[in-house]
Amino acid sequence: MTDLAAANQIVAELYTRIGDHLKTTREQRGISQHDLANAIGITRSSVANIESGRQRIQIHNLIAACQALGRDPADIISRALEGADPLAAVLSRGATQHTARLRRQLLTAQGHISKLLDELPKEGP
Repeated sequence: MTDLAAANQIVAELYTRIGDHLKTTREQRGISQHDLANAIGITRSSVANIESGRQRIQIHNLIAACQALGRDPADIISRALEGADPLAAVLSRGATQHTARLRRQLLTAQGHISKLLDELPKEGP
């Protein structure tokens, strides 16, 4: 597996996990895909595709979805990163070349995401 393929797999897994957490939150709140789609300004089929990992959610739509669901985007992303090292999943499938560089790239990407989330306005009490 090439570095690019491994990186793409890591990113795809992250987006799938984000979709899973959005779906779980939406269902817990009793909100339909249709209602969430209207709140975000996208189609219901886009919501279904995001939740299933077939479509990557854009950051502004993630923020809008989290606002509609009463969640902090940082929490959704943190939960998506919890519990499993996405790099370890890729490595277990045979991607063993350049592991140190891939790990640095992943950590750098996570740092950039955290920095962007820190810059978002915080919701008041």
